[in-house]
Amino acid sequence: MIPENAGVANALGAVLGNITATCEIVIKPQYSIEGIQGYIVFGTSGNSYVVDKDEAVEIGLREAKAEASNEAIRRGASGDITLTSHVIMNSARASNKTDVLFGITAVAMAIGGVGL
Repeated sequence: MIPENAGVANALGAVLGNITATCEIVIKPQYSIEGIQGYIVFGTSGNSYVVDKDEAVEIGLREAKAEASNEAIRRGASGDITLTSHVIMNSARASNKTDVLFGITAVAMAIGGVGL
């Protein structure tokens, strides 16, 4: 049984609904016997190698934001698209009290309205 106002409720839901897309870019440290020598950013359009951690994170966030935004648009988002981002550091402390970085993940989320 379909409620009498189902069409109105469905239209209202479409107007109020949002489209979201998330992208994660993985950044891996490259270790040698001396420690971290650089970082590989596993981007959506290819991988890049940089020596500086901050630069690697900047590249990762930039790519994650661009891909999340593009995906939201592909899914039908229109108008203003809100982007949020954060960085996840995956590390642990070894028994000798040395911090070991396993990887970094740059995460971005795009949220946009449904284009009608």
